[in-house]
Formats: sequence, C-alpha cells, structure tokens
Amino acid sequence: MMTTGLPSGIESGNMSGMKRTRFGGLLLVAGLIGAGWLLAKDQPQWLSAQDEQALEAAEPPPPAAGSQAEADDLKAELAAQKNRTPELIAEAKTDDKFSLDLFASAIGPDFIEKNYPATFDLLEGVKGEVGVIVHDSKAHWKRLRPYQAHPEIKALFPARDFSYPSGHSTLSYVEATVLGEIFPDKAAALQERAGQIAESRVVAGVHYPSDIDEGKVLAKAITDALQAKPDFQAAVAAAKAEAQGKAKK
Repeated sequence: MMTTGLPSGIESGNMSGMKRTRFGGLLLVAGLIGAGWLLAKDQPQWLSAQDEQALEAAEPPPPAAGSQAEADDLKAELAAQKNRTPELIAEAKTDDKFSLDLFASAIGPDFIEKNYPATFDLLEGVKGEVGVIVHDSKAHWKRLRPYQAHPEIKALFPARDFSYPSGHSTLSYVEATVLGEIFPDKAAALQERAGQIAESRVVAGVHYPSDIDEGKVLAKAITDALQAKPDFQAAVAAAKAEAQGKAKK
C-alpha cells in the first residue's frame, strides 16, 4: 500500500518505486545498515502482509498543509531548535545511531548480545517487522522533513526520505515495550528512554512532534498485533526465561 522515507535510523533509501513484497521489506532493513539500524538477522516474520496492510490502512494522515496543526508543529520545532543545549545536541547525535545499546542505560551495563542472545534475536526480528510498516507509511504520506520544508530549521544531521511517521519513535517504543515484558522492573525506565530517543528527533530538526506522536501510536498498534501471534509470544517467553536465568546467577 505505502512506502517510506527513513533517515539515518529507520529512515532509509527511497524505494517508493519498488514493488511491495515481504522480501522487499527485508531489503529495506538491510539498507538501514548505513543509516544506523543494523541488519536484522534471519528471523521468522510474525506479521502477515495482511496484518501489515491493516496497520498501515488504520494510520491517520499527517497535519494538512496550512492547518493549525501544521503551524503548531512548526512552532514547536522552532522552539526546540532555539532551546538546543550541548547536552541535547550530543544526545540527539547519539540516538540517531539506533541500536539496542541505547537501552543499556535503562537495563544495565551487562545488556549486550553475548549475555542475552535470545533477547537480541527477538528484537532483531521486531526491527524487521517495524521496518516494513514504517517504510510503507512514509512513502505513502510523503511528508517532507522539517528542515526540507522550512529553511529556518537547521538540522543537526541529514535524514533521507520522508518524515511521517517517525521510524525512531516507532521502533524505540515497540522495543521498549517488548523489553519491558522481559525486564518488568525496568519497564518504566525503558519507556522513558524510548521517549528520549523519540524527542531527540525533534531536537535534531528531522521530525515534527506529530511525527513522533504518530510513531508512538503506531508502535502500540504494532506491539498489539505482534502479541496476538503465538510464535511471537513463544519468542518473548524464551527471552524472559533467559533474563530470569541471568538474574539468578
């Protein structure tokens, strides 16, 4: 149905002319390597093409050109640019290079792939699912990035393709929610970290607040769809058992 535009994150190369296939969606994920999203490992894909299309079809449009909502987006973006601090700039640049390492501060320094292979495999599969849906959505709506539409917005770094919804926001909230099931005592900290990653995109000038908001809504819909799949539930259970085993040592 749709396509995307992802930046250095889940925002990748322009593939709007490519026929939409599940294999094409995996090619998109591979294309995200240079953008900061690591190549997803060969994982079963839990959502069907019909599931993906239903999620995309339910998505509302971005603010209309000339609307008050669009004006509010620009106002908020300009305020974020004005209020940039060295710390916020550094955080935005760190968060641009999306990886599971960004959640280590919420879980603990031992949260590395060697220690949690089942968890990392699960989240790589999740990344592939999110990549297909976000790619389609972005290219369908074709919303320009803030700095592309408004010269007064100075981006901290370039971002390719389209703006709505935010891929970083979508992926960070999906992965934070899944990780919260695996590490329930860290669930609140994980959601807070996801919010920080998402807001960094506004600070950077590569997303509007409405892009971030829709990413969070889409993340909830994707997570709900995944949790309805028995195979996904089994993968989460294996990751939980792995975490519980580590906690007992």
